[in-house]
Amino acid sequence: MNERILIADDNPDLLALLQRRLELEGYRVDSVTTGKDALLLHEDATTASDPYKVMIFDVAMPMTIGIDVVLEIRARGDIGTPAIIYTALPATEIERPARLHGANAIRYKGKHDTTIIRDVSAALAGTLEWHAPYKLE
Repeated sequence: MNERILIADDNPDLLALLQRRLELEGYRVDSVTTGKDALLLHEDATTASDPYKVMIFDVAMPMTIGIDVVLEIRARGDIGTPAIIYTALPATEIERPARLHGANAIRYKGKHDTTIIRDVSAALAGTLEWHAPYKLE
């Protein structure tokens, strides 16, 4: 494997859990706690010709939201890298803006969520489809 993934989430425990799960699957993962840092890492990776293959952003982070990070990345010319919004917010609040800003999927956060792993695999295979969010128990 060895594909590179970017994750941004202001919850350090969830961030560490998701990073660890993806690394166990063989991915190279960079994680940050702010949207600003995600934009910086994305720019550095693109400049270094080692771009991210999938991006996962929390919706609610300090000073910015994940949907705005996706919008900024799309505005900078990266329209092809799949972006997954990872959230605890109700879908009705974020589905429309997420779609309009270029996100490819929305998923609810969950301790035992294997869906995000499947979504990363699907994104890399080019088969990630927009799904209505759902909450895993």
